[in-house]
Amino acid sequence: IYDQAVNDPETAMDLAEKEQLRLLQLISEYMDAVRAARAAHSSLDSTATHNAFFILAPEVHSFLNDLVQQNLAYQTSERLLNILNRQNLIVSLEENVYQLAQALAQARSDALGRLVQSFVEGLDTILLTAVDAMESSDRSEVTLLIAITEDRGSLMEKIRNTYLANEKTLEAQDKPTLLYVTILFERIVWMLGRLGTLRRNEAQLLIS
Repeated sequence: IYDQAVNDPETAMDLAEKEQLRLLQLISEYMDAVRAARAAHSSLDSTATHNAFFILAPEVHSFLNDLVQQNLAYQTSERLLNILNRQNLIVSLEENVYQLAQALAQARSDALGRLVQSFVEGLDTILLTAVDAMESSDRSEVTLLIAITEDRGSLMEKIRNTYLANEKTLEAQDKPTLLYVTILFERIVWMLGRLGTLRRNEAQLLIS
């Protein structure tokens, strides 16, 4: 993005979406950071990713706000609103994924090991699907993202069943951690599903 791009709103929105893709790719790096931290029995090393996100995100938001000031056609305004909603969602998503990554990296007990692995691998898959959905013009990618996030109930049921199977082996201090992680996970999956819905809505707007 660059300041003069706002004079061509359609091109400007295309550029903003490319920056949003970069933001989403940064978020997807957190699960690799969790794996590395757990393998090395160290703290989460994601400061560079977190800082990079919060350098770029305000720039994108400011750019979109400049676009709002333009005299836009109705359909263009609808698309811009969609992109603004996605920007706000991506910022909230990063905050929640960052918090989840910290919690997962700090969950050290053996009893939590399999559960943490389930969260990491499950979320990694969904985040990569979201990146593909935002990057590709193939509507099947968006459909897939919406489908796997709508099915979060069965995934959470599997995780809860694993929890119940291990409940007797969990230490008292592990249970609040697991509850916190579960709440964050469900919230993140909902956000990713909403992101997919907004992307689908934009595609429908562009062909209408």
